[in-house]
Amino acid sequence: MKIAEMMPLDKAFHLRSQSIYDSMRKRFAEKRNIRGKVIRYGREVPFTLEVFRKWLLAQLDGKSGGCGVCAYCRCPLTAENLRVDHRFPPQRGGTLGLSNLAISCDPCNQAKGS
Repeated sequence: MKIAEMMPLDKAFHLRSQSIYDSMRKRFAEKRNIRGKVIRYGREVPFTLEVFRKWLLAQLDGKSGGCGVCAYCRCPLTAENLRVDHRFPPQRGGTLGLSNLAISCDPCNQAKGS
């Protein structure tokens, strides 16, 4: 069952965008081992959840139930099936800012890898 079938599109969009944003923050957070030693220094995501939601809405034609297109293959995407991808991977010098983000479909995101 899809998210949109379980709840209104606005609520589904808010939950999905919150999940994506939280995943980004967790991915770039500082990592410590069992003894408390830092094993990877963290990086701060340079935008807030509200700014991210506005950016995501713009990618979806300004509506939470809108449709955007994959940055790579141009297939249609909704808030339910999109992935947020860094055009230039942060591990290779790409920034964490919105200017480096793109929406993509799952197959393109998987094919691009890191």
